[in-house]
This record gives sequence, C-alpha cells and structure tokens, in this order.
Amino acid sequence: MFSDKENIAILTALLREHGVGHAVVCPGSRNAAIVNNLTECLGIECFAATDERSAAFEAMGISLSTGQPTVVCVTSGSALLNTLPAVAEAWYQHVPLIVISADRPAEWIEQLDGQTIEQPGALKRWCVESVNLPEVKDEVEHWSCNWLMNKTLLMAKHHLRPVHINVPLSEPLYKFNRERLGDERVVSLRDTESLVKEFVRCEKVMIIVGQERKTPNLAKLSESAAIVAEPLGWCGIWSDGESFIEEMEEPEMVIYLGGTIVSKRVKEFLRKAKNAVQWYVSADGEIADTFMNLRNVVFDDLNDVTHKLEEVATKRRYGKRWNEIQRGEKECNTVEEEVVRRFEMLVRDVDCNVCYANSMAVRYACRYASHNIYCNRGVNGIEGSVSTALGIARGSGKLCICVTGDLSFFYDSNALWREHLPGKFRVIVMNNGGGKIFKRFKGLEDSDARAFVVGKHNATCKGLCESFGVDYMKVTTLGEVDEGLRWLINGDKTKILEYEDMEKD
Repeated sequence: MFSDKENIAILTALLREHGVGHAVVCPGSRNAAIVNNLTECLGIECFAATDERSAAFEAMGISLSTGQPTVVCVTSGSALLNTLPAVAEAWYQHVPLIVISADRPAEWIEQLDGQTIEQPGALKRWCVESVNLPEVKDEVEHWSCNWLMNKTLLMAKHHLRPVHINVPLSEPLYKFNRERLGDERVVSLRDTESLVKEFVRCEKVMIIVGQERKTPNLAKLSESAAIVAEPLGWCGIWSDGESFIEEMEEPEMVIYLGGTIVSKRVKEFLRKAKNAVQWYVSADGEIADTFMNLRNVVFDDLNDVTHKLEEVATKRRYGKRWNEIQRGEKECNTVEEEVVRRFEMLVRDVDCNVCYANSMAVRYACRYASHNIYCNRGVNGIEGSVSTALGIARGSGKLCICVTGDLSFFYDSNALWREHLPGKFRVIVMNNGGGKIFKRFKGLEDSDARAFVVGKHNATCKGLCESFGVDYMKVTTLGEVDEGLRWLINGDKTKILEYEDMEKD
C-alpha cells in the first residue's frame, strides 16, 4: 500500500514514468512515507544506507555505471546537508543525481522544532534545478506539483546534473491506505523530427510566439498553422490573439516558441484546450508550462525547428481561418487606445525603436503594433520602462519612442535626471490619473479602497519637463493627437507628449 500523501504519490509515479530505476534510501521518521512508496513501486530497486554522505556517493556511483538518474532519499534537517559532498562531485562529473529530502512544514522553520532547518535551496549552487513540492490540497497545487517534478527530472536528464526535490510533509505521516498510484501527466524530451511528424499529422495546429530577441520569420507557415504572434517576438507576422482567439476551434497541436506572452485570453483559451498536444521548443534549456498541459519538450535552435516545419508545410483550413479572422474590425474602447492606434499607423514609415511600458500600454501594443517592440516582460513590473527606453536610444543611436501610462512614467521619472539626454529619445505618456488596468477589475468599483489600489493622483508631466529641460506638449482631445504625434517624432531634442484624460476619475 502507498502513502496517502498526494505529493509523495505524484513524486513516486513520475520517478517511475521517467525511468528512474534505482534509489538509495536512508533511515528517518519524516522521510518514512517516501521510502515506503519507493520500496512499494515496481520498477524501482531500493538499497538501504544509514550514512547520508555515503548514501549519496553510492547513488552517484549507480548513476555513473547505468547512465541513468538515481535517487538518494534522506530525512529532514542536517541529513540533507550530508549529501552536499556527493552533490558537488556529481555537478562537476555531470551526473544526474536526484536528491529527495523530506521536510517539516514551512511554518515550523525557525521555531526551535527538532530537525528543522531552511531546506529549500540548500543545495542550489550545485544543482541544475531545486524545487519545493507543495502539500497538495486542490487541482492547481496538483498541477504545480506535477509540473515541478516533470521539469526537475527533465533538467536532470537533459543537463546531466544533480537536482534537489524537497518534500514538506505534515503529520500524520504514516497512513498507508492508497492501493495504487494515480495516472500522472508525463512531460517528455523529444527531438525535432518527432515534432515535425506530429505537425504533418495534425490538421489544426496553433503556433504561439512569445517574447524573443531573435525570432525566426514564420511567414511561410502562416497558411499552414494559426500563428499567434505578439509584437514582443516579431516573426514577420502580427496577429491579435487577445481580440480573436475565442473565435477559433480548439487546436489538435500547440507549438510554443520563445518566452512570455501578454494576452490573458490566449492563456485562458489554451489552458482549457486539454485535448491539444502541447509542445515547447527551447533554445536555451529553459522550459515553462504556461498553458498547464505541456506534453513534449524539444531543445533545439528555433530557426532550425521552424525551417524543418516550413519544408513540410501545406495549406490547411485552420491556418486560413485564422488569417480570415484577423481581418475583422477592431473597436477602440478608450481614447488612450485610439492614441496608440494612431501612433502605430504613423510610425509604420518611421525608422525607430518603440518601447512600451507594462499594464495597459503593452496590451494596446498587442492590438495595434505591426513591428517588433521592446517591453520589460521578464518580471512585468512598471519600474524602469522609461530608463530602459533611454538605454535603447543611447545604444542604438536611433529614434526611440517610449509609450507609457502615468504610473509607470512618474515611478521612473528619474530617467530624465541626466545631464545629457539623447535627442533621439521621446516619450508618450497616457495620463488618466491612475492605473487604468485596475479599473477593469470587476467588484473593485464597490471598494472604499479603490483610490488606493489604482494609485489615484492629479500629477502632470509639465513640471518635470521644465525641471529637466525636456520639450513638452500636452493634448487633451483626439483632434489634437495627430498634430502632437507629428511634433513628437520630428526634431532633434528629447520630447514628451502627454495625453491627459480630462474626464479621469
């Protein structure tokens, strides 16, 4: 019988599914449930060892001889630290050693409870992946635990380096009433040839293009697949997934290239597409399960992968349907959105770099920008957008225009505090008196804290521009916007164009 702990069941099932065949287990009370599952699991041969330092080296030796990842399982406290010499050795010998440590619940750390130390990340310097499994209580935590296990085991096998899996466990510890392990989603390492074969087989293929500095040109695939491409990762094709994704049938196959995407609707659409076989193509060894249903990972150069897809691409109804949808009418719901639309029409014929701030600004860009844009989407914070654009202007020597909301601009207004600002640096500030994106959240309008949440203010850019010697122009109506935009892009001085919403609440 297996332990009733859900995170241990997920751990055991995925060790088995990923082909882990050996484990060296050490005595202890906190890890007893994990040891029970390992010994109960057919396909995993267990060996007992009392000394954790010796056990870890034994597991490393098994990996060296078999070429496969091997587990060493220890209890909580200093037992984990005793594995460090072997982990460091495995790191430098490129051995996929899997260290599994039982742990006390987080709330007992630093409470003078026995055998309780800060275990998560304790071995991180010498591990290619270090994770802390949740104590599973709902479906989202189940998905998270499954993904952390899949990712960690893939990293061990791909990079041939040690990994650390920390497993917090609450009492009671010794309920062994589970008859079988569940069927867990397995994420597999595949090659490009397997991806190409699946692409040929499937009629309804969707390719997602995330933020990437060097994205392949996918124009040749546009009639073969539905390509959802935001301007953060320009691939020769622009498409507005945020506006139109819900008009598409669920795909059979999803191929995700590059980094982050902005559209919440695209994410929600694909998270519901549980029947779609999802692939992630990684050029740098990093992987993510953005749509919560990843099945296959390919580590390869993005250009090589897309070139092989182009060689077998044929015209398909699904790609044609996506292209037809993209020609639909889009209604501007706000004045700021119309400002961005007009700006993007103007800069199509201008040789410049464009940088968008986070929150509403980049969402407007995803609707209207038909070129590559810069945006700090690594963390998605509002800080530093203006300073980043300033750096792009300096580094490129070209005209660089930053489009930002008021909170992002005022938060980073010290970007203007320079003795010499480049004349090619320009900023559009959409000032609506607070964080517009927060005003979209249902229910918030009924809260007495609404003004605090949205960052309500009455500041304008004029005084800052006077202080820092920056040319300034304010527009308050759409009739003034086109003139203001033309003023902004011409000349050779740092300029700020502020659209101030006179009806801001």
